[in-house]
Amino acid sequence: MKKLLILTLAMILVSGVIVQAQRPDMLVRTGTADLSDLAVGVDKDIDVLVFFSSGEEGVQGADLSLPFGINNCYVDLFNDPACQILYPLNAWDSKSFGNFNENWQTDGNGCDWDSYSFTGFAELFPPYDSPFLETNVGEWVNALIYNVHTTNRPELLDSTICDAVGPGSDPVSGPPNCGDPEGGAGYDVIWEDACWWFSPNQPPIIEEFTTGDPCTYEDFEICFDVTDPDGDPLDVTSTVGTVVLTGQTPDGEDAIIYHYCLDFDMEDFCGTCYNGAVEIMATDNNNDPVFWAAGNVTIIGVLTASMDPALYIWPGEEEWMPVYLDVCGDCFCLGGFVFSIEYDASVLNITDVVRGAALMGGEYWNVNYNVDGPGTIRVTFINDLNNQTPVDDICGFIQGPLFEMKFLLAGEPTYPTNFCTPICFMFDAVGENHYDYNNVSDAGGYHVWMNDGCDDAPDSTEYGTLLLEMECGNIKVLNEHNVVYGDINLNGFPFDVGDAVLLANHLIDPLGYPFTLRQMIASDVNGDGLRATIADLIYMINVINNVGVGGKVAPLDVIATVAMPVDAYGDVAVTITSELSVGGALVSINHTGVELGVPTADGMNIDYRDNGDVMNILVYNEEAVSFAPGSNVLFTVPVLSEGTINFGDVSVSDNRGALLDARTTYDAPIPTEFSVAQNFPNPFNAKTSLSFGLPVASEVTVNIYNVAGQLVESMDLGHMLAGHQSVVWDASAVASGIYFYKVSAGDSNETMKMTLLK
Repeated sequence: MKKLLILTLAMILVSGVIVQAQRPDMLVRTGTADLSDLAVGVDKDIDVLVFFSSGEEGVQGADLSLPFGINNCYVDLFNDPACQILYPLNAWDSKSFGNFNENWQTDGNGCDWDSYSFTGFAELFPPYDSPFLETNVGEWVNALIYNVHTTNRPELLDSTICDAVGPGSDPVSGPPNCGDPEGGAGYDVIWEDACWWFSPNQPPIIEEFTTGDPCTYEDFEICFDVTDPDGDPLDVTSTVGTVVLTGQTPDGEDAIIYHYCLDFDMEDFCGTCYNGAVEIMATDNNNDPVFWAAGNVTIIGVLTASMDPALYIWPGEEEWMPVYLDVCGDCFCLGGFVFSIEYDASVLNITDVVRGAALMGGEYWNVNYNVDGPGTIRVTFINDLNNQTPVDDICGFIQGPLFEMKFLLAGEPTYPTNFCTPICFMFDAVGENHYDYNNVSDAGGYHVWMNDGCDDAPDSTEYGTLLLEMECGNIKVLNEHNVVYGDINLNGFPFDVGDAVLLANHLIDPLGYPFTLRQMIASDVNGDGLRATIADLIYMINVINNVGVGGKVAPLDVIATVAMPVDAYGDVAVTITSELSVGGALVSINHTGVELGVPTADGMNIDYRDNGDVMNILVYNEEAVSFAPGSNVLFTVPVLSEGTINFGDVSVSDNRGALLDARTTYDAPIPTEFSVAQNFPNPFNAKTSLSFGLPVASEVTVNIYNVAGQLVESMDLGHMLAGHQSVVWDASAVASGIYFYKVSAGDSNETMKMTLLK
């Protein structure tokens, strides 16, 4: 382990005589490595660089105490921060500045000295891999910088001082010292300082001026003066624009006023948008640079037309693709534009194009469809036609889209996962995007932004073109992996009460509350593959009430029988019988020509819709209460006029959200003979109820035939009890026409005709 501040003199006893051993040297120089004069000024912050060299012996410094002294007659203080540590010292295990030693000595001329110390150790703890302070022979390395401030004494100008700084004294470890890696006697520190020359030269003076914060897309210039009291040549630069010297004027004996203009040429800014500060820097190469913050400029050398990079659409649905114009400043005024756009017509169709709110007052708006074949459009806009009917300018930041295109995504193709189709600004046949395809003009008409911008017009040298950047849009096709199950109202929060309310409304009134494909997929919350069913509603209510359901709930092969009396009149009780608890049911009652009253349910929620011919009744409980196994009154409905009513669609869920095998029956005397009733309604659209009477329990099948005698559908109803029975036929998959249904029960069968009208 290295030792700090070892200055022990190695004493060797030779022939009875004590001899002092010769130690190698660590060389230190301050100011400049070659000891050339360091140019400083009066009342200035000065960085004093400290250089090290290993000398001829190639010593390795492993610890170091380096107090740096300042003569208060020339340097009045250490700045904060006073020092910087450079390599290799910044890689040591310990390094710090401190031990300020004020007025530690006074020279014979009445000048006090202060010092401030660097102390460091190369290696204090494993791994012992810190670099040592060493150099090649003859090489100097700058490893420390002390920052000090010179005194404000004008009489020092044009004088050379060689004792402004020097070795200091640390109150703990004394004068400068350096230890070796072995913990031995260390090295003698040989210290040399460059002399300081207090330059009489004065810095330049920048005339205070402001840019006025211009915003433009035209060439312009800002002129200003810089004075050098000594008449030195100046170097003047700016953070933006080009500084041009336009002349100079003598001002007194030595001073010169230099005249400059800051030139902003749009050829230099085409394709860029600058919106920031202007700072001028002037130097005479004898003093520190002088800076002046002159304000801000905004230069619009580019406009950006863009579309939505990821517009999500469900197959078979429509969405609006916006087209924006991005402007970096507030001085641009839109005169007009032409945009040509192409898309894949095999999967997309434009159904509408509308201008944005900012363009509503414009005088010319035109959309050409199929301008270059299917899948292309051209949108043209001119704000003011100069037709003696002035309109308001469209200036500054254009809020919202310039226009929007409504795209219909084809629903027929089977899209792969993450399918994406671009919508782009159009190119010509050779792959170039010429000005006549896409361009934007300002209100004056002289400045045009084009994709071919930044080139002078072919027949003009006065006005060039600026750059129009164009960013394509993309339509991304949504499918099941994009769905949040349970988020039926599409508000981003699945299984909220609104989702349950919306599903209930859809179940009893699908025309009044239609579902999109996305909503239909999201409605299959019980995961049985059947969308928007009574079982999904019961499952959702269980989740909302934290009943404890989870995972998929498949349909069960358990019969739930819904029954009502034949020739019903008055308050008709509709019952349900099941060996499992029933969470809810959706029942349709056909009642053409028969008036029904408001249905009620004891202890349950009930919703209904009645279109005059069919009443849909939904029974459930919002607190997840269910019917016990066995027979229960599902609801009661008043029958207010005489006539025939019968069941339409019926679906039943158990209390967990699993569909049951729902069947219907009519409480009536068992028929004495087999009979088949006329379907209801007839004619019908999509669904109709087929009723029949069974004198004895039988295995029942219903076959549907077309007029050619071909079997269309066969329904095996299995074993059915004696009584009045019915089944619903869903004909949504077949064409309109005359059909025959044959009901077979044991040895009995009967065929009836029905009419499907779509």
